[in-house]
Amino acid sequence: MRHEELSEKLYEKASNEMESYRNWMLQQTPAEILEHTFEYSSKLDILITLMDIEAEDLTGAQLTALLESPCPLEDIYKEYCNSEINHLDQFRECAGELADRLIKNRQEQSASKGQSQHRPSVCERLAAKAVPADKSAAKPKKQVER
Repeated sequence: MRHEELSEKLYEKASNEMESYRNWMLQQTPAEILEHTFEYSSKLDILITLMDIEAEDLTGAQLTALLESPCPLEDIYKEYCNSEINHLDQFRECAGELADRLIKNRQEQSASKGQSQHRPSVCERLAAKAVPADKSAAKPKKQVER
C-alpha cells in the first residue's frame, strides 16, 4: 500500500475514534467534561497532525504499525503523556519571548518619543517649581469693628 493511502487510513481510523470520544464526552456532566478538556484538545491536535503525515514524518512501516492498534489516537495520546515533552515549558518559553518583545517595543517607543516629549508626572512637576505660599493666609485678618 502506498504511503498516502496508509496515511489516509490512519487519519480515518483516528477520526472515527475521536468522534466516539466526542460523543462520550457530550454525555458527561459539565464537571466531568472539564476534567477531560486537556485530553480532548490534545487528541484534536494529534488528529490535525495525522492529517498531513509525510514520508519524512512517519514511514510506511510506522503507519502500518499504528494502523494495527485498535485505538491509535488513544495510544498516541498516552505516549505523548508519558513522554518528556512538556507543554508547560513551551508556555513558559512563549511567555518569556512575549515579555522580551514587549520590553523591546516599550524601549523603542520611549526612544522614538525622545526626552522633549516626556510628560512629567505630578510629583515631578511639583518638585520642579515650588508652590508660592499664600501671603493672605499668613497675615492675620483685620477684625471688623462693630
